[in-house]
Amino acid sequence: MTEKHQITLRRVTGIVLSVLTVIAGVLLIVQSQRIYRSAEITPYSYEKAKNALSEIAAFLFLWIAAVVAGWVIFEIFPAPTEKPRARFDRSEILKRLQKRVPENLAHGSEVLRKAKRAEKIVWGVCVGCCAICAALVALVVWNKKYYTPVGDGFNPTRDMIGMLPRILPWIVIAFAAAAFATIFTERFAEKETTEIKKLLAENRGVSGAAGVSGASNASADKSEKDKRTLYIVRGVLLACGIAFMIIGANNGGAKEMLEKAINICTECIGLG
Repeated sequence: MTEKHQITLRRVTGIVLSVLTVIAGVLLIVQSQRIYRSAEITPYSYEKAKNALSEIAAFLFLWIAAVVAGWVIFEIFPAPTEKPRARFDRSEILKRLQKRVPENLAHGSEVLRKAKRAEKIVWGVCVGCCAICAALVALVVWNKKYYTPVGDGFNPTRDMIGMLPRILPWIVIAFAAAAFATIFTERFAEKETTEIKKLLAENRGVSGAAGVSGASNASADKSEKDKRTLYIVRGVLLACGIAFMIIGANNGGAKEMLEKAINICTECIGLG
């Protein structure tokens, strides 16, 4: 079999396995939901699970056979090993270039100042949007009216599924804001990289050893400042975590979480 035919065979095998895996996952999810919605209290049982699996057993065996066949095909006709290619991250390239630019040149460039300012604004808006979305999600999750009281058919899984329409839009908005900020950061990095290369080309023979020394000193100061900022952020996060744990333990949150964990283990997983 020629190399072209082997590539086609591997590609077709991968597509077929992907489609069968998706269908198998959908069938398992559908059967699980059918069992879950069949009764209000303790819907899962050995007999129901056995009957649900028997209904899709033929397709599951077909999927397993396809997986085994795919493994055999990839063992007989393995993909050729390629040499790993160096990955160039734009942000890493930008950091290396920034270390080579003297501080006076960086401050004197209008393009770099505008890019830095715009980047701070975009990430500030992103952080604010994510904080608002997190607060709205927390208001829903911490609101006891969305939970069934213990003893009256308490079912945390059903309650969490019922909350999804209320919290999912805010989660999507937060992810969209983060994606938007990341895309714009890439564009800012591209502009900054182009401008820094231009500055280095224009001042290649002008700055000399003094420029290199100033750039290295500025880089060392920036690295030390970044370390201090990182330690401060870690300390604040640690203090917030400890404070929230103490608040949760005092207002009975630990007991509620223990009850929810017990119910999840006994209702969903089937322990006990």
